[in-house]
Amino acid sequence: MNLLRPQQYAAQISDLVNYQDGVNLARLFDLADNHRDPLWRGLLPSDQQPPSGRQPAYETAYRGKLGDFGKKKDEPARPWLEMAAGHTAVICLIKLGTDFSIQAFERQHEIVNTFYRWLIDALHKEPNGWAKHVLYAVCRDLKTLAIQADNEQVRQQLKPSRLEQASRLFQKCFAACLTDRNPDVQASRKMGTYYMACLLFKTYFKLKSTALCKNIIRGITASDLQPLAFYPKAHQVTFNYYLGVFAFLREDYVEAEAKLQMCIEMVPRRAPANIHKILNYLIPLMLYRGVLPSRQLLESSIYHSNLFGGFFQAFKTGNLRMYDFELADKEKILMSHGTYLIIERSREGCVRALLKKAWIFENKPARMAISSFTNVYNQASLTLCQSERNEAERLRAKLKEQGKSLEEIKAQVLSLEMKAEKLDSEEMECVLTNMIYKNLLKGYIAHGPQVVVLSKDRPFPWYPPVTALRADQKAQRDASEVAERQKPVPPLVLRV
Repeated sequence: MNLLRPQQYAAQISDLVNYQDGVNLARLFDLADNHRDPLWRGLLPSDQQPPSGRQPAYETAYRGKLGDFGKKKDEPARPWLEMAAGHTAVICLIKLGTDFSIQAFERQHEIVNTFYRWLIDALHKEPNGWAKHVLYAVCRDLKTLAIQADNEQVRQQLKPSRLEQASRLFQKCFAACLTDRNPDVQASRKMGTYYMACLLFKTYFKLKSTALCKNIIRGITASDLQPLAFYPKAHQVTFNYYLGVFAFLREDYVEAEAKLQMCIEMVPRRAPANIHKILNYLIPLMLYRGVLPSRQLLESSIYHSNLFGGFFQAFKTGNLRMYDFELADKEKILMSHGTYLIIERSREGCVRALLKKAWIFENKPARMAISSFTNVYNQASLTLCQSERNEAERLRAKLKEQGKSLEEIKAQVLSLEMKAEKLDSEEMECVLTNMIYKNLLKGYIAHGPQVVVLSKDRPFPWYPPVTALRADQKAQRDASEVAERQKPVPPLVLRV
């Protein structure tokens, strides 16, 4: 069984501080590192008990190595003694269980506050940007403990406030990184600006206070930071992801798609969890534009294939009933992601596919009566999709097992089948007007004769591609469109 005595722990901190090795020093203050259990086992049994007001024995061990002995007058106060003692106390409180999560948060808050004061101390004569990784570790742990403390407060029927308290300290740390005036960017705290910005984004999203993200974006825009490409790729991907989600919530879908597309191109394939989060928003954005994901992408993500597969099939075939069924069936999941509204708006693309089918079956006329569109729309709304047929069969079998009469079974199944949205000519005219406005349909409506005059050149325009087409690709697409228009429509054979 490995043991890490307090004297050994303090010696490791002292050596790493002298070498200014911020990466390895951050591991010694990270609650997720593998030093936590050996350090706890290396304490005296009395120090592993709940706090009783007496001074723990490990603080005496830390004072010899990490105290202010030998400190020069013009040197800032060293934070390592308080941080090591606080970190050890947090480990002990975590081991005692969730009942001490609020006290663990308070001690971690003191650690971050002590380190923040050391970062901004005016007595620093040398840059302290090397310690930014320690800032990452202690702030990340503070956020985790704040969430646990809020859960404990909810259990105690109190108003949760610890995560909001932590966010105020994160703002100070973000400002400490952003306002560093060291000319050497690599050695300054500015290299930690985007990490702290992303941590604040995560905190604000957790608090459902996304409007506060504007302050972070405004502060970064007004500063003299290097371009984002100058910073680590992990910071770039996370920052662009939250910018994309923030734009998505503002319904700025163009910017949201651009940011998330940038993220999906930069994120490594070995990070499936990050790809999963990006696709939760990117796929609905692409569907809204009428762009369907490739089969390879769907096969690589079973979750998104199950979630959006029905929408894609309905979108391609113009099956309104199936689209509405999938929308009702996946409502809770889409609401939890915040993508229900955009999936609902994407239904217009399904309507476009249905109306294009109606136009093709009418032999692609230049004019088409609004009543023809209305009849096709209402007929499609009445036709059950396969999922609803399965549901009707399950309902029929369930009612039969319950001993219901044949008339009652027919009535309930018929109510399921008649659950449809029917439109009259005026409502269909409104649907067509919206489609013309959104460039899903080219033409105009003659209100008097109740007909739609369709454009001779692509009455149902193609959706814009994800990437711009080359000249030869555009010519090939135009040629295929002309050939498609000239192709005769096969007669509709009715099977009796």
